[in-house]
Amino acid sequence: MPSSKFWKNQLARSTVPSTPGTRTASSAGAVLTALVAAGAGAALVPRMALPDTTAPVSLHPLVHPVSRTVFAVSRAGTGNRPGLRHVLELLRDLAPGPDDDRAEAEGRA
Repeated sequence: MPSSKFWKNQLARSTVPSTPGTRTASSAGAVLTALVAAGAGAALVPRMALPDTTAPVSLHPLVHPVSRTVFAVSRAGTGNRPGLRHVLELLRDLAPGPDDDRAEAEGRA
């Protein structure tokens, strides 16, 4: 992973706007954390994408957590296999769905 010095040099060469908004997007939490550490702004990073160490940045959980829809994906034509059906049923039982009551979902977390 590039060092903080690398990101500081990248920022020094760019014009950083003074209005908030999305300036970059990445699916790598380590990249976003490094950008924040280098002074590029703030980032929203899912807990599961945080790198092992987040120094020298601080973490601030959101007051109202953000949720997203996650899909189980299987190869076409395999949906009737007993093993796959069993796994999908277990996932449905463990994970709150879009129709579940919000309070119930928070109670499972």
